[in-house]
Amino acid sequence: MPVSAGDYDLKISKPGYVTLTHTVTVKAGQDNSFSFTLAAEPAKDAQAVTEAEQKPGPGTTNGTLTVQTDPKNATVRILNIKPPYKDGIELEPGEYAIEVSHPGYMTRSMDYQVEAGSENTLTVKLAPEETAAEQTPVKKTPAIASVVQLEEFSNNDRKWFEASTPQVNIAVQDGHYHIDHKAGSEGWIAWNTMDFDPKSQFVIEAVFRKVDGVLDYGYGVIWGVTNKGEAYNSFRISGNGLYSYRQEKDGKADTVIDWTPSDAIAPGLGATNTIHIRRNGDTLEFYVNGVKVNTAPYKPAGGTMVGFKVDNRQVVDVDQLMVGLAK
Repeated sequence: MPVSAGDYDLKISKPGYVTLTHTVTVKAGQDNSFSFTLAAEPAKDAQAVTEAEQKPGPGTTNGTLTVQTDPKNATVRILNIKPPYKDGIELEPGEYAIEVSHPGYMTRSMDYQVEAGSENTLTVKLAPEETAAEQTPVKKTPAIASVVQLEEFSNNDRKWFEASTPQVNIAVQDGHYHIDHKAGSEGWIAWNTMDFDPKSQFVIEAVFRKVDGVLDYGYGVIWGVTNKGEAYNSFRISGNGLYSYRQEKDGKADTVIDWTPSDAIAPGLGATNTIHIRRNGDTLEFYVNGVKVNTAPYKPAGGTMVGFKVDNRQVVDVDQLMVGLAK
């Protein structure tokens, strides 16, 4: 196009690419040609989503923490700080991951909020191993008619989203999908194309290992994910032994099953949990480690992709993902 000589500010944009602005100098009496390359936007198989629940409040004055245990002389560890625990330890206000253990008793893990300028006391009673064994539910995951697709993360041939940013480190490595989400009060979702038919009597099963991070936020499976991730269903568990089922669309969440405790969930850091979701006619059934923990009415999913969600500051490894058909 004919223009006068001089400087011009260009704005170059295209859907799916990062907009570029640049200043060029047009010289008189000649054809001025400029070349620009737009960078693609971050892959649409992962995005950050806001989580407003359980956000710790700020504080300006330190508090102290004393953990009283039954039985006495149990070992107390604060997992997200380096200094060893001692009665009356001085801590900045905020949330701390507490682990209490004793030989012959079941280890307990929980998050505790230390309040500013106060003496905080936490009482923890451990269950004897014999009692805990008597209360362990019988595993009864129903049979699978066929495995449609199995992902064991031995490689990244399916091109799962990978990135290393100040917000997240996520990659297929060492036989698992490693998700290290660093931001507080937000979550990360990553999904991929699988042979998932939401109209079928489907089964989705994933094996997770909780590596590090807070204990009272969720991680788990998402399914029925639409192409841009604006709608999906999620079933999540937490490191302190709760589960939840939500349907999410356009940033709004419909909580079908609110956070509910279950002994079927292995709590704490290092725990491995298997989430199993299946459609049985007009009902969705939810299993954790082979135990049916709840059901909900089935609603058709908006999309056909499957993936994972990790909330808040957590490190989670996904060891396996299976899509199949119920028997």
